[in-house]
Amino acid sequence: MNTNNSRRVQFFPQHERVLEIDTLEHYTEQEILNSWYTKEEFKTIAMRSHKHALRWESGESSMPDSFHRGLEIFTEEGEHLVTASIERCIDAVMDEQAAQWESDVDDFDRLAAISAEVSKFSVNYALEQAVADEQEAHRMYKAMEQKINLQQKLKSRDSSKKNVLDSSDHTSICSDLSHPEAESIRSTRDSLSQAKGNNKATKAISRRLTNALTMPKIVGLASRAA
Repeated sequence: MNTNNSRRVQFFPQHERVLEIDTLEHYTEQEILNSWYTKEEFKTIAMRSHKHALRWESGESSMPDSFHRGLEIFTEEGEHLVTASIERCIDAVMDEQAAQWESDVDDFDRLAAISAEVSKFSVNYALEQAVADEQEAHRMYKAMEQKINLQQKLKSRDSSKKNVLDSSDHTSICSDLSHPEAESIRSTRDSLSQAKGNNKATKAISRRLTNALTMPKIVGLASRAA
């Protein structure tokens, strides 16, 4: 049987690469707070995660399933699946290691193969979730892109409308003698002059004149801007 020394991790100098990392002693208190969560923050995150997971599991949550990624482990079913998967992997590797020790063999590739075989379910599940997340990311990106394009179109339309309204300050439909509504306005104005003394007729003609001065002007300006 191998001794404990033979099972120690060995380092090969030609492959070593040393990187120096600052210790916490070199960090200011504010840098530490910005870099790591405090125990209180971890507790808050855990409590919030449990709360959302319970609402999701009970069907009370109104958010789509895509917004619950990472909360699966906080549900009863998710916790059972994760725990069972970890225990199966550990048991399989430990059993293989015990068998190797009894045979005085150190086959690390065999240990890796055993672990990979038992972890197939977890790997496939992770890949399925990754595909679902990618599809959701594409969907959200397209929705955001469509929203931006719509906002740009509305902004452009408002700008064009403002330009038309600004130009109306210097434009009068009555000054355009070629416009058909201009002739109608002149005719209505003449009728109004002839109807003086007849209040009923005057009011009717006044309404016609008012309509002629408003609605056709808007139509004319819109067609002129187009």
